[in-house]
Amino acid sequence: MAATKAIDLRTAIPGPRSQEILVRKERVVADPLSIFLPVVIDHGEGATLTDVDGNT
Repeated sequence: MAATKAIDLRTAIPGPRSQEILVRKERVVADPLSIFLPVVIDHGEGATLTDVDGNT
């Protein structure tokens, strides 16, 4: 895979899939296990992260 040289936003941050997961997380995970970034990471390669909405 070629290195990503620019941000590729396909949705607002957090995207709709991230929002759904974060809402569910609030219902099922204890508060001390909070998330500091409003994104849900799908995968990463090197220093590049891609969230569940396809934003890189």
